[in-house]
Amino acid sequence: MTRILLMGVVLLAGCDWWNGGSPVVPVDPVTPVEPPPPPPPPPPEPVLTVAIDDTYGDRFKPAVIDVTYTLEDEAIEWTYATDLRAVRTDTGLLVYGNGDTYEGTVVINDEPFLVQLSSEPRCGRAELNTDCLGYQYLGDFQGQVYYGEDDDQIVEWELVVLRYIGTCEIPSSVQGLCDDEIYDIEQAEDRVQKYNQAMENSGVFVRFVLKEYRYIETSSLLTAGSLADYLNADISIGLGTTCPDTCGCAYAYKTYKRPGFGWSVCGWSTDLHEMGHSIGLAHGPENSASPSMGYLFPEFGHGWMYNQCNSAGDLMSYNSYSNEFLNSKIECDNVDAYVTDRSYADSAYHINRIRYDVSLVNDDTGAVESLRVTPLTRGQLILD
Repeated sequence: MTRILLMGVVLLAGCDWWNGGSPVVPVDPVTPVEPPPPPPPPPPEPVLTVAIDDTYGDRFKPAVIDVTYTLEDEAIEWTYATDLRAVRTDTGLLVYGNGDTYEGTVVINDEPFLVQLSSEPRCGRAELNTDCLGYQYLGDFQGQVYYGEDDDQIVEWELVVLRYIGTCEIPSSVQGLCDDEIYDIEQAEDRVQKYNQAMENSGVFVRFVLKEYRYIETSSLLTAGSLADYLNADISIGLGTTCPDTCGCAYAYKTYKRPGFGWSVCGWSTDLHEMGHSIGLAHGPENSASPSMGYLFPEFGHGWMYNQCNSAGDLMSYNSYSNEFLNSKIECDNVDAYVTDRSYADSAYHINRIRYDVSLVNDDTGAVESLRVTPLTRGQLILD
């Protein structure tokens, strides 16, 4: 066995020598290495853009939030959450305040944004008997909500109509108030349409909204007025009875803490006349009966027997052709003049100046009671 193994070694050595050197080891050809492919681009991310204009942010004029949420330049849906009074629009959100000045939060797509909310600007008493514009003024110190002379925002007044029927068939739990079925609601709605048409024709930025129409069994002016307050009206009118020997009667007020109320039995224009008294309008210093200057604005807060265009007068006057409030900003159609001049009468301007405060009598925003700081007191009784 040993000899055979040695011969094998010799033979192998001989083979190496015979080939002339070391054995050749074959080498595989070099294969080029391909670089790895680039990673895929990240998916596009949505873009949220929010712009906030909180110039106002009060109960009437909101803070405006413009929201743009896009993916590859295409608009996509966004969400929001807030404890504030917010209304969604096609372009974002309108955020209303509650009469106080404070900071609130709106969360848009889980991202919080701060919004500054504020109380309404007011034109109050600047000197002893003048307001911030220099007009004679007999109201309270804080004055009325005022956004400037060019403000034409329409404000709604929630109206309660109470009709005296003598005795309730179905008395309610509130003394004097009936739960009887209303049979003439369409007549009340028709009257409200006439009120609103007169307001529009007069350039007055107020529209009545019929909140409630109820029968009552009290003919007391003050008691009926308290029922209107119970029903959360901004303003009210009573039908079916009146003070003795009158077309209507009302207490005149120059602050707006409770809904004004008056009786009226001579048609829709008398309704507006009595409601005018309840918000501080007077007949006018040259009226044919019971002449008086404005209770809140003595210079112009009253009617006038004739306008500067024709023989019609102001709704607050005793001119039987009157069906509008005179407005110093409205031009006559037939003569080169304005309907009236504020230096002596401008009942429409009076209403426009106090319209926001009347709408806050029944303030459903929930926070501020600044307009209800004193108990209801009896104003001057006006018999028409």
